[in-house]
Amino acid sequence: MREPFSKERVLSVLCALLNKREIRYERLRKRAGVAFSLSLSEEEASPLVFHLMIDENSRQIRLYCLLPDRFGPEAVADVSVAAAAANFALAHGCFDFLMTEGIVIFELVNTCIGIEADAGLFDYLLGLSVATLSRYAPLFHGLHEGTLGVQAFLK
Repeated sequence: MREPFSKERVLSVLCALLNKREIRYERLRKRAGVAFSLSLSEEEASPLVFHLMIDENSRQIRLYCLLPDRFGPEAVADVSVAAAAANFALAHGCFDFLMTEGIVIFELVNTCIGIEADAGLFDYLLGLSVATLSRYAPLFHGLHEGTLGVQAFLK
């Protein structure tokens, strides 16, 4: 029999997995969730910060990561095209570009209706996030730094 979906139980499962993997995290006070940092590679100087939020009413788990680069108004068209192209290639997850702030966000949302919010689900969400960001974060960074044009991003 499945356990009921409750934010405390789901957080308990998530925190146990993070502890097992020796990933340091902070439980968020205002909302049900955690924040943690992960490096995408051994060479990466600064890790990315992830937030995982649990919504008990909708039975959703939302994992998101703000990419560190901030884009100016001159980059709106290129970043919008790049985010749309990246999204076209993804089966699960998406990149959102908040034009007014110049921020690119990667996010995964999983609804837990008919499935268990267990360690396997969190392994999937973390693994897919790291794999997706390992591919696309350097491309968005290259776009930001000017070392990669939007046409090269699209290839």
